[in-house]
Amino acid sequence: MTAHDPRTDPSTPVPSYRRILVPLDGSPLAEAVLPHVEALAKRFGSTVELVRAYTPPASLYVARASTALPGTGPLLDSGPFVEAGEQEAEVYLEAVEQRLRRQGIRAEHRRLDGPAGEAIVLESRRSDVDLIAMSTHGRGGLERMVMGSVADHVLHHAACPILLVRVTQASAE
Repeated sequence: MTAHDPRTDPSTPVPSYRRILVPLDGSPLAEAVLPHVEALAKRFGSTVELVRAYTPPASLYVARASTALPGTGPLLDSGPFVEAGEQEAEVYLEAVEQRLRRQGIRAEHRRLDGPAGEAIVLESRRSDVDLIAMSTHGRGGLERMVMGSVADHVLHHAACPILLVRVTQASAE
């Protein structure tokens, strides 16, 4: 008797990745997932949704609050700084989208607001994606405890399959 091999059994359902969500943060480390996504998208005819979560830096809120103290000068208007950050995220996503489209891949993008892990999980549900593909920096120990892990949050809260590509600074260069 031979063992059942799901890879060769025609009755085994093959996953279909119609929509692939790809979180990016603008770094080469995050973009290391793109070759994998490109191969999947070409194989399955997928639409790739590129996302980048934007949260204004805490230092901006601290600076604004400190200018509200008596004798510190005019109140800092954080609006232009927030708009610049949002615009930078939008321009970046548009550029990556165009790179994918030049390869014949259907792509779209969306800038998300809020903490990255939560925003990615919410977007994956809103967009009814079949796969989340993302890089992980592979942090561990104290660094992970202090920095947190977007990939860890997504892994524990997403309702769809996740492709994690572990990269290091050296492999992303």
